[in-house]
Amino acid sequence: MTEQTYELTHEEQMQVANTIARQMGGVSRIRIMTGAKNFVAMDTENLGGLQFSFPRIKSKNGYVNKCRIKLNASDLYDFELWYIGKHGATLQYSETGLYDDMLIREFETETGLRLQL
Repeated sequence: MTEQTYELTHEEQMQVANTIARQMGGVSRIRIMTGAKNFVAMDTENLGGLQFSFPRIKSKNGYVNKCRIKLNASDLYDFELWYIGKHGATLQYSETGLYDDMLIREFETETGLRLQL
């Protein structure tokens, strides 16, 4: 038995990214509360995701300036915080298997940035 692969269309990638952004309070709120920019719909392992940058901050795990949230095969989310600098990219924090209602708390806890008043 061979495993079938499916590539997301651009519209499906955008739908996944918009859903993640909405679950975190919306693109406007993320921008206003964190200074985020460069929102990108990702096609990760053909499941989709959202990536955005924000000004460099010192988190519990070191400096971070990029967030990636990816939909996984279990219909849950994988959350990553990266530091992108002139010497390359470093994964600073990763958590897998998050439900949608855990995304805001995970982001706030790990970055110290607020998404809710």
